[in-house]
Order: sequence, then structure tokens, then C-alpha cells
Amino acid sequence: MLEKIKSYSKKATASLLTLFVAVTISTSALADIPTVEANADGVGATGGFWAYLTGWFKDIMVWVPLGLMSAATLWVSWSLLQKVLNERNQEKPNWGGVFAHAAGCVLLLVVTVFLGNQTISVWS
Repeated sequence: MLEKIKSYSKKATASLLTLFVAVTISTSALADIPTVEANADGVGATGGFWAYLTGWFKDIMVWVPLGLMSAATLWVSWSLLQKVLNERNQEKPNWGGVFAHAAGCVLLLVVTVFLGNQTISVWS
């Protein structure tokens, strides 16, 4: 019984430590998210409905590339994982194909992040 309590306490400690690290990393990551100034184009705070729509459009044009970059990262990770698992189950795995796939995935991510950052810098 004492061994079970010790193992549970180790698991709980590891879980709390992982949660602490995740919160710390996500807090610093959220601080780097770009924002758009409300009156960057010279329209005053009482600019009316058009200024309101312009602000929303600029905000959306900043968040869309971030969403696309996240989706591309998940898609690339999933496809690479599937490729590795598929090759592991083969009798004669073609690891050269896996490395070529990984290189293509990295290239896709670099292009996606570059274009997303350019879009964000244009609209913010």
C-alpha cells in the first residue's frame, strides 16, 4: 500500500510540474502575439461604424495567418507521424522517403511561417 502511495505522489508531482511548465511557456508565448492599435489609421475613437469595421478587419487579418500557421503545423506533424508509423510496419522500410517527407514538411512550415509573418506585419 505504501508503494502505491509513493507511486501516486510521484505521478502527481510530475503532473503538477508539467502543468507549471506548460503555464509558464504559454504565458510567455501569449505575450508575443501581435496586436493592432485601435487608431493606427488616424481615425478617432468616435470614428463611427466604418472605423469599427476597419478595426475588426485588421484584427481578423492578424489572427487568420496565426490560425493557418497552427493548422499547417498540426497537419505536417500528423502526416509525418503517419509516414513514420507506416514505414515502421513495413518489412523493408524506405527511410529515405521518410526523410524526404520530413524535408518537405519543414519547407512547408518555413514558407507558411514566413508568409504568415509578412501578412501580420502588413496588417499590424
